[in-house]
Amino acid sequence: MNSSISLIFDLLTISLSIYLSSLLVLGPDINIFSYHTGPTIFILLASVLSFYIFNLYDTPKLRKSGETAIRLAAGVGLANILAGFVSYVFGHWQFPQWLFILQAIISYPLLFGLRKLSSAMHTSGGKERVLIVGLGNSAQELARVMGDKEGEYQVVGYVVDDKEQWGVGPEGLFIGGPVGNVLSIAQAQQAKTIVLADEPQNLNAHMDILLQAKLSGIVVEEMVNAYERVTNRIPVRFIQDRWLLLEQGFSLYSKEVIRKLKRAMDIILSSLLLLLLGPLMLVVALLIRRDSPGPSIFRQSRVGEGKKEFTLYKFRSMVQDAEKNGAVWAEQHDTRVTKIGYWIRRFRIDELPQLVNVLKGEMSLVGPRPERMEFVQKLEQTIPYYYLRHTVKPGITGWAQIMYPYGATQEDALRKLEYELFYIKNMSLLLDVKILCRTIGVMVFGEGAR
Repeated sequence: MNSSISLIFDLLTISLSIYLSSLLVLGPDINIFSYHTGPTIFILLASVLSFYIFNLYDTPKLRKSGETAIRLAAGVGLANILAGFVSYVFGHWQFPQWLFILQAIISYPLLFGLRKLSSAMHTSGGKERVLIVGLGNSAQELARVMGDKEGEYQVVGYVVDDKEQWGVGPEGLFIGGPVGNVLSIAQAQQAKTIVLADEPQNLNAHMDILLQAKLSGIVVEEMVNAYERVTNRIPVRFIQDRWLLLEQGFSLYSKEVIRKLKRAMDIILSSLLLLLLGPLMLVVALLIRRDSPGPSIFRQSRVGEGKKEFTLYKFRSMVQDAEKNGAVWAEQHDTRVTKIGYWIRRFRIDELPQLVNVLKGEMSLVGPRPERMEFVQKLEQTIPYYYLRHTVKPGITGWAQIMYPYGATQEDALRKLEYELFYIKNMSLLLDVKILCRTIGVMVFGEGAR
């Protein structure tokens, strides 16, 4: 059950729970959907938004019953809080109080049962069978990441021209050939997708048979595109300048209209957040001063758009002079973190002063996290295309922040860059809104903090 189908079933389930609760509270004579149309629609929308915030449409989360139960409880709770607030503000939208409570009680087990059913369906079958052309590092890496998406993909084997490689390959997968027989091999293996992971020059002689495969209903796609579709990141180690040049995307940010709309959203939302969170930020500043000596606000030079340095603001979460011996990444259970610092880092409260950086135009709400120049210079020497992350404004949150835990190694930096390139390639205001919503869930559950 993919996320779209899950969303539809959620809407049907919540509608059913509203109807059943209305029978108990209002009786059978009142049609809840016509009598309370406005609040009913709002509860449905608030529920879907809350479930997205708490990452309940991410397939791997469906297999962890305990985590799903907690996230679902948070989602149902937030949806009812939002609906209750709107019902209080708009008197003509008021539901009877017991209807809110009953709706939550009825919907929770139904929604949880749906997710258990979805998990069972993913485990039992319905996998996309994939045949990979090529047997190099990129082909084997793709097979590995597809295997990690348990219940969704099944790599049935590889196709190569070299007869000496035919037989059983990595992970016990079938290896056959030649590439000229790829259509008949795909049909024999019941593969619905053929991924081209071989070098382009090796495939030129087989374009006619690959076209026949496509026209017969089999999906044919490049390795990088398949990798991006499966993982929501771009494999930096396997892309080339030509792919970057010709691939759609990577040019959206250069469009003036998009830049202005993104800037307008940054100004409006950061201003509202500073206004709403101002009292909390004042309390945090006082607690930091009381907890350890030193200023409440920590200033640090970071690299922004166009590789220009700027001063980033954060609540101080470490002891004063934590980097007197030089710049180092934060580690798990870092002894430099103060007592208050542990909690504000866990729930990302230490990042709130960067709303000022957003207002100043040095940062955006959404974008790659800004790094220090010392780290940037080292990473640019070892990670290809690292400079691309500086083609857009850095952000308080970003695709890498919600998809990948805190990283403190070069391998982590490489993985985060893959997510950041996905964001830059697919940048849109809708994607920004999705990231902002998911960030709330990350903050509530304290994911990936150090």
